[in-house]
Amino acid sequence: MPRAGRGAARPAGAAGGADRVVFGSNAPTAHPDLAVESIARLGLPQDQFDLIMGGNLARIYGL
Repeated sequence: MPRAGRGAARPAGAAGGADRVVFGSNAPTAHPDLAVESIARLGLPQDQFDLIMGGNLARIYGL
């Protein structure tokens, strides 16, 4: 499966697609803090950031 290129999350959030994106860190080969920081640097509105960082998975799993 092809991997999204660097910066792919910005268009997803900017186009109102943040409700279709979930956070992934590539752990344990990469430190999760670096992945969180890269998402935070996108400058998304807080509601979109919250969806990507866990809100979408909570909805998917019915939590």
